[in-house]
Amino acid sequence: MKENKKERRKLPRIEVTTKEAGYTLDIEGCHGFMYFTPEKLLEGFMLHVGLKMTDHIKVETMKDFIKAACNASDTKRAAARISKLTNDIKTTRLHRASMGKQLIQERERYNDLIEDLEIWRAELNRKSDFITRERLDKILGKRPKLKALTFKALKINIEDLEELEEQTF
Repeated sequence: MKENKKERRKLPRIEVTTKEAGYTLDIEGCHGFMYFTPEKLLEGFMLHVGLKMTDHIKVETMKDFIKAACNASDTKRAAARISKLTNDIKTTRLHRASMGKQLIQERERYNDLIEDLEIWRAELNRKSDFITRERLDKILGKRPKLKALTFKALKINIEDLEELEEQTF
C-alpha cells in the first residue's frame, strides 16, 4: 500500500499583539514593528508580510508602496492599452507605407502615360492628322504631368518600408 505523504511547507510565524499604545507585528526573524492604528497595522502587514519587505520602512515610503499596490490593476490596464495602441500605430504605419508605395507607382504610371501621349501628339503634328490631334490636345489639356512623388515627400520612413517588405515576402 502506497502512502501519499504531502510535504508540509513551513509557514513563517506571524504574530500580532495588542499593546497599550497600539499593535506590534512580529514576523519570524523580524520583531517589533509598531503600529498605532488598525489602518497602519494593515499597511504594515501588507508591506512586511504581503510584499516581504522586512526592513524598517519610512512612513512616506510605506504610503507610496500602498498607493502603488492599490493602483496595480490600473497600471496593468494602462500597460495593456499602451501595448494595443503601439500595435495599432505599427499597423497604421505599415498600411500607410503600403498606400504610399501604391500611390507612387500609380503616379509614375500616370506620368508615363502623359509622356507617351505627348510623344504621340508630336508625331501627329508631323503627320497633320487634325481630327486625332484635336482630340489628343483636348485630353492632354486636362491631364497635366504631375510632380513625381517620393517616400520622403509623403513622410514615410524607410524603416516602415523595410518592415513592410519583410512582411510581404
